Amino acid sequence: MNDKRLSIRLLALLFAVLIFSTLFLSSCSGSNDDECTVENLPTGKIGCLMGSLETVFLQDTYPEAEISYYNSLPDAIVGLKSGNVDYVSTTETNIALYTKRIDGIKKLDISYFPTQEAFCLNKNRVDLISQINGKIKEYKESGRIDEISRNWSDCTNYIVNEVPKRTEGPVIVVGTTGEMEPINFILNGELVGFDVEVIGNILYDLGYQVEYKTMAFGALLPAIESGKVDIGAADITVTEERKKSVAFSDVYIERCQSVIVRDEDNESISIAAIKEGLKNNLIKEARYKLILEGLKMTALLSVTSLIFGTILGILLLFMKRSRFRLLSKTVSVYSVIIQGIPIVVLLMLVCYVFLGDVDASDIVVGMLTFGMFFSTGVLAALENGLNNIDKGQYEAVSALGYPRIFGFRKIIFPQLTKNSLPVYRGEIIAMIKATAIAGYVAIQDLTKAGDLIRSRTFDAFIPIIIVAIIYFAIIWAITLFIRWFEKKDDRNRRKREVKL
Repeated sequence: MNDKRLSIRLLALLFAVLIFSTLFLSSCSGSNDDECTVENLPTGKIGCLMGSLETVFLQDTYPEAEISYYNSLPDAIVGLKSGNVDYVSTTETNIALYTKRIDGIKKLDISYFPTQEAFCLNKNRVDLISQINGKIKEYKESGRIDEISRNWSDCTNYIVNEVPKRTEGPVIVVGTTGEMEPINFILNGELVGFDVEVIGNILYDLGYQVEYKTMAFGALLPAIESGKVDIGAADITVTEERKKSVAFSDVYIERCQSVIVRDEDNESISIAAIKEGLKNNLIKEARYKLILEGLKMTALLSVTSLIFGTILGILLLFMKRSRFRLLSKTVSVYSVIIQGIPIVVLLMLVCYVFLGDVDASDIVVGMLTFGMFFSTGVLAALENGLNNIDKGQYEAVSALGYPRIFGFRKIIFPQLTKNSLPVYRGEIIAMIKATAIAGYVAIQDLTKAGDLIRSRTFDAFIPIIIVAIIYFAIIWAITLFIRWFEKKDDRNRRKREVKL
């Protein structure tokens, strides 16, 4: 009898231990969305989205960890799979998508750093903030926020509801990244996602037209401060520091962060994998259209910058060779400033400072930025060409009694062309390659198109190679054309010398 009672007690004790262990493990696993903990957070090289708040948390909590910053989460995933980082930290919403979509990665049983997401606006838009807050409250009480969230919870079967749009009324510009699936991303050529559906419906209900601009996450806050963008909708976390620069709406959703790691070695590249990659990156969802649109923008940006920069460079040459010292000194200072500022910083200065209060199109912003950058190269090329012409030839033109314009056109200009073209060709190539950073401020060029495709396919190889091949083809064609022109000009010059 006593043995039977002892057995029962042992079984009860074992059962209690099992229940306690289960509860303990579940509390540490991070599966509970209501509480975020930091037990067992790994250290090492951690990839994070630039501007995300978990970077500050990680630096303060784990100072020994090495943080690598990425402009987009797809880039961070590429860094993880290629071994550049050991972990990637982001929201559990994104991780649920990545682990289903991407082979070779897995989620760690860690949940930490709860964040509150809201829309951010310019501080001057108090009226708009109040209107949006009213709608967020209404959507929460009616359960509409939760309903929209469920639409984007299963990456294998998104429920994409068409967001109604108005054709009349004030226009509100919404800035987002277009690279944060399922928050905001490109699907079949259209910008969709949880944030897009929420803010789109809110603005429709308020009677506004909506215009979206995609840009790098780090450029969102400067765009809002400068007034280029009215609302930022890109899973933006509310912080006291950010409140000093921009205003926030009420919180519309709360999320926790987690970590993903590599689960297996990367697969080797094969012909079959390349074919499948081309199909996935170009044919599926007609993604080749993004490449074509990006190529069109890059070509337009390059041509307009070439024309503007050449004209500005010639004008700078006349100013520098002017008798007025003030003009000459002004050109020297201008050249030092433009050459001393990184092109991406110059792009942001033009977009958010010089044209901050001006409703300028993307092409104008790009043309001014890359045109100014190119003009200093044109100035250097022309100066190099003129300096290599013997001063005696200028004197000979005057001594022979030729008009200055005739002498310049017949004697000086052919030599100037010959001496300047090689440097000019190099500056054109440098300018075209510089346009690759245009997507940082919402200009959807060729490189940005590749980024948008990579944000959907998470392919580290095909989109980058496609963009690289197109850029190479453009620059190769331009190089051949300029060299052909050089040879033709040289043949014409020799014919003239024979006649003489």
